[in-house]
Amino acid sequence: MNQVPDWMHMQHLGNYQRFIGSVLHLLVYQVLLDDPQSNLVLVMSELKAYWRKSKEKSFQNIRLAMFCDPSKPHDTYPYLKGKAAEVKHLLGGLLEVWTRHSAAAVERMDAGDPRIPVFGQIRLLLKCLHTMEAILDAHNPVQYPKLPDAELRDFQVNGNNALTLITAISHHYRVVEPKHLFNTTLKPHYLKHIILRAAYQNPRMGMCYMFEDYMQHMKRMIARCCVVAGPRRLSERTAWRQRLVMHVFCGGTIEF
Repeated sequence: MNQVPDWMHMQHLGNYQRFIGSVLHLLVYQVLLDDPQSNLVLVMSELKAYWRKSKEKSFQNIRLAMFCDPSKPHDTYPYLKGKAAEVKHLLGGLLEVWTRHSAAAVERMDAGDPRIPVFGQIRLLLKCLHTMEAILDAHNPVQYPKLPDAELRDFQVNGNNALTLITAISHHYRVVEPKHLFNTTLKPHYLKHIILRAAYQNPRMGMCYMFEDYMQHMKRMIARCCVVAGPRRLSERTAWRQRLVMHVFCGGTIEF
């Protein structure tokens, strides 16, 4: 239960799923020249080669159905399904793969093709997001409740650049080249709040990947509370039970 937007749910389980899904869609359906399934196999092989030489570890495999409907791939906006850590660790490898293949695609385009600048913007967006993640990875919120001044400047500059690029890219695929790509919701707006709040608090504070593993337990607890408390007292009863669970989880005891 989050009272304020946190980095994991706004980025890893929000913006990244839409942006990375769109980048994968572009690679397999537009940039690479083979059929989509063969293109995705090539992308995965290059991603795995990157992960072998990097500390980042992500998906074991990605299927077309994980970010679009293969039978109607252009009818809806791409959205990558996955866990927060898996989605996050795609950035570095995808930046390398996109840089390589988008450059080859640009060479095949005619001068003045409107896709040329937007392909460069996508590369810069991936680079900005990856830089932000690297800054946060290097500054654990336990040791750094607030980012050091130099890293804070880099984080905020890259964040503001990323928001500008998101606006430009989504505008291109709405107006210049209308396609269901790079869908934006309210989460880029909340990203701006996180960037501003970073001046006072490390953006990683308040998020925990471990809590994602307990979502299935939360569903059962909420269902039980519905029976006991009814809909009008559901939030109150659920929060009370979660407080007890977290009390025990953090080492506390309960006396009866």
